[in-house]
Amino acid sequence: AATAQRWEAEGAQLLHVVDLDGAFAKEPKNREAVAAIVQSVDVPVQLGGGVRTVETLSAYL
Repeated sequence: AATAQRWEAEGAQLLHVVDLDGAFAKEPKNREAVAAIVQSVDVPVQLGGGVRTVETLSAYL
């Protein structure tokens, strides 16, 4: 989350986050880390990696 905050402080208007572990496993592996990132910044966060079902998407939203 600290890195996300730094990017925001540097002027990022959007963050793109990829759960690479989740992409290879075909299911989320870093939900807590993603949640910490989203909660720590005010800019929009795009997410990829391991999101293969509507249920997974709903859990992230």
